Amino acid sequence: MKSADGDDLWGYATTLYARPGVAASCLVLQDEHQLDVNVLLYCFWLAGGESNAAAVDWPSLVAETSRWQACVVSPLRSLRRRLKVQATLGERASFLRDRLMDCELRAEAVEQAALPGWSGSPPVPPPALIPSQAAAQHLSAYCRTLNLPLADALIEALARLLAQVYDLSPANARALLAAAT
Repeated sequence: MKSADGDDLWGYATTLYARPGVAASCLVLQDEHQLDVNVLLYCFWLAGGESNAAAVDWPSLVAETSRWQACVVSPLRSLRRRLKVQATLGERASFLRDRLMDCELRAEAVEQAALPGWSGSPPVPPPALIPSQAAAQHLSAYCRTLNLPLADALIEALARLLAQVYDLSPANARALLAAAT
């Protein structure tokens, strides 16, 4: 958590997203549970920095990211995915799909840069938690703000992501999430 402009966050998030299994887990949480990948990655960034889950203005963060996703990112993603299905349109459609992917990634980067400002409160030192515990608290707070019941499928998907990021066993990741709820 170094700069207010989100540059460090973008670098951290793209590195984390490239780790084995993390992208797939994030996309499951996005597609099956309607969680924002940027916010998921932000939870891990916060956990390694100078903030605790109670210091984040989760309602404001969720409202702003939801608005950005609905107005900008989701329409781009939807168009890109529709073109992927329309393979019969040929090379020009493929070129357009690639341009839409570039625009979608740029829109994600804009959102990432805005996350620190949208999360409200200045950082508050976390209680004596290890990063995986702090991440579980951030993930849990994010889901509570969305009023998502922590049903088995969601807990398993979150635990898989937590385990991949911190090299934990699935059982330990589930225990951290249970303690955070």
